[in-house]
Amino acid sequence: MSLRLAGPLNVGLALSLLQCVTAACAIGWYARHARRVLDPEAAQVRALLREEGEV
Repeated sequence: MSLRLAGPLNVGLALSLLQCVTAACAIGWYARHARRVLDPEAAQVRALLREEGEV
């Protein structure tokens, strides 16, 4: 982990930065998926419950 890659950048730091990038990509993918798939379904359920007087 302490093997230097370039200047102050070592393997451990590079892996942790890669983990941050991977997490950001996963969060972005899930947010896009939720907007496209889950939000419309939730809106339909809310509308149905409002019609029935549940909410």
